[in-house]
Amino acid sequence: MTDMSVVVPAATANEQVDPDLHIVLREELEARGWGVGKLADEVGVRFGVARRWLQPDDEQRVVPLPAMCIRIARALEWDVLDVFRHAGYLPMPTGEVPRDPHEGEIRIFKRRLERMLQHTPERQWPFTMACVQVMLDQLQALLSRGPDLLD
Repeated sequence: MTDMSVVVPAATANEQVDPDLHIVLREELEARGWGVGKLADEVGVRFGVARRWLQPDDEQRVVPLPAMCIRIARALEWDVLDVFRHAGYLPMPTGEVPRDPHEGEIRIFKRRLERMLQHTPERQWPFTMACVQVMLDQLQALLSRGPDLLD
C-alpha cells in the first residue's frame, strides 16, 4: 500500500473551492457503522493515511490524490465526480438552485437511512421496517399539529 495523499490548496482555476470530503466521509462512515480501519481496508491504504483524510484540523488533514478519490468512490459506491467535488478538485455545480434551504441536511439524512436499511440483516428487516413506519407516522402526526407544537 502506498501513501496516495497530498496536501493541496482548495482552489481550481480562479475559483475558490472549500473541500469537505473529510466531513462527508465521516458522515458516511457513521451511517455505515464503519471505522477508519474499515475505510482503509476497503480503499486499500494504511490506517494512518485514511485517518489523515478525516482530520478535523485543516493543518493536519490531507486530501486524497485523484487516484485515491476514484478508489474511495468505488469502495463507497459513490459517483467519482462527487468525490472529486468534495475533495476540491472540481467546483460544485453552479446554476442549481436548492429546492429547499435544508437540502443538504435532507440528503445526509436520506443517505444515512438508506445505508442503515441496506445493512439491516434479513432477520431484523420486519422489525426495522415497522420501527421506521411508526417513526414516520409519529413525525407526520406531530407536524400536522402545526407550529403551535413548539410553543
